[in-house]
Amino acid sequence: MKKIKVRKMVIVQINQTYKIGSTGKIMYDLNQVIQSSGHESFMVAGYSNDHSPQNLYCANKNSAFFPIRKDQVIFRLSGVNGYRYKKRTQKIIEWIDSKHPDIIHLHNIHGDWIHLQTLFDYIKRKEIRVVWTLHDCWALTGRCSHFELCGCDKWKTNCFDCNNNRVYPITYFFDRSSKMHRDKKKWFTGIKNMTVVTPSIWLASFVKQSFLREYPIKVIPSGINTEIFKPQKKQSKYYVDIKAKYIILGVANTWSKSKGIDDFIALDKVIDHDKYQIVMVGLNSRQLKSLPHTIYGLSKTNSQLELAELYSGASCYLNCSILETQGLTTIEAMACGTPVIVYNKSAVPESVKNDCGIIIDTQSIDIVYDAIKKICNNTENYKAKCCEYAKNNYDGKRRFMDYIGIYCELMSNG
Repeated sequence: MKKIKVRKMVIVQINQTYKIGSTGKIMYDLNQVIQSSGHESFMVAGYSNDHSPQNLYCANKNSAFFPIRKDQVIFRLSGVNGYRYKKRTQKIIEWIDSKHPDIIHLHNIHGDWIHLQTLFDYIKRKEIRVVWTLHDCWALTGRCSHFELCGCDKWKTNCFDCNNNRVYPITYFFDRSSKMHRDKKKWFTGIKNMTVVTPSIWLASFVKQSFLREYPIKVIPSGINTEIFKPQKKQSKYYVDIKAKYIILGVANTWSKSKGIDDFIALDKVIDHDKYQIVMVGLNSRQLKSLPHTIYGLSKTNSQLELAELYSGASCYLNCSILETQGLTTIEAMACGTPVIVYNKSAVPESVKNDCGIIIDTQSIDIVYDAIKKICNNTENYKAKCCEYAKNNYDGKRRFMDYIGIYCELMSNG
């Protein structure tokens, strides 16, 4: 990206969470890069468990757990998202306006914690430059964050009669998808100077078919901390008692059918357990109880170092997800020198080169098992290539500097 010199900028990021989940961590890390680049950085979050930063405005002052659950329940009952908290949003805007922002950087603004019309009316009235990073498809649709599995394309014109109401944000009773789609189109379009960013070409292709196509669209893959996600010499404590020769690792923030949990269970039925051991990370308590005893299940870990040790000790990383806007766990595994196996679905294949793993075109457990055997017999031949590719293309600091470049471009556009 061409370097453009600009004066010191004031950037305000807005996200559903601060340091919670992937987007909360992205906002936190980008905040560090903005400040280290000599610019002023402020953040707004709906929920946070850490209220210490002086440059953070959090809508919920207490622990994040209860407010998140409460807002989820209300949305599930009402069927509408982003119509509440007008007074709260006015206070948020007063705080933002006091910082005299040059750019507002939006991330995930769903979750029913902010009054969307009030926020976007302010942005348009003040003609503030905007960068909006889409981490899912919610901004394009009347309701859901993903529509690929049900094959819906109503969002291209106008959502109605939604048959995807069990996809986040879940609703139980009322179908308000048509109203929300019309309102989103009215709110989100007509911004004088906005750039839309997606983490993958796959997601960008949908944006280009939506009402957001009026804006410039750029692809910036989410990065990882390559100072942590690298080959670790320390043996993971969870692998000490594993007797199998090869470890097949799977990691998810939340395991579900679309993440491939059923595929791992099916795979476990056909593998040679004397040679191979499946390890799954990120399972909830119910899933841990129902898991076959031959699969080594672990709950979610918030330690990146512990996760890097798990990746480093695995013989291969298996991602059976069929719905990802990027697939950061695959990149983390490669950065630790672990070859990967993925389905040729959604955005995941964009991150995998041929000499870093295997992309499977057909969702077949037998084909997956053949790929596992092929990789495990040649793991050492993949390691250096995986590390190099991940570091050169997905280093977090480099990717965040791409955002600084976009900020500079927006400033130069007036």
